[in-house]
Amino acid sequence: MSYSLLAKVESGAAPASPALIGAVARALRVDVPRLTGQPYDDLRGQAGRLHAAIVPIRRGREPGPGMMTSRRLAAGTSSPSAGA
Repeated sequence: MSYSLLAKVESGAAPASPALIGAVARALRVDVPRLTGQPYDDLRGQAGRLHAAIVPIRRGREPGPGMMTSRRLAAGTSSPSAGA
């Protein structure tokens, strides 16, 4: 792995290939899931509600009850009646 490739990946100018991610993980002596943050360890509470809202947001749908919305996040509540 070259310094210039690593710099491009860090700046977003080049994608991180699976081979590059593996090489970085080996160099740091961690496993790939630890490096990439996958799979998510804890989806309870607010993190779980935010994660559950990803697919509906990507599909352009309104999140269902209990899912976080930008208004609910700004209001600091997960209650649908408190900011939806």
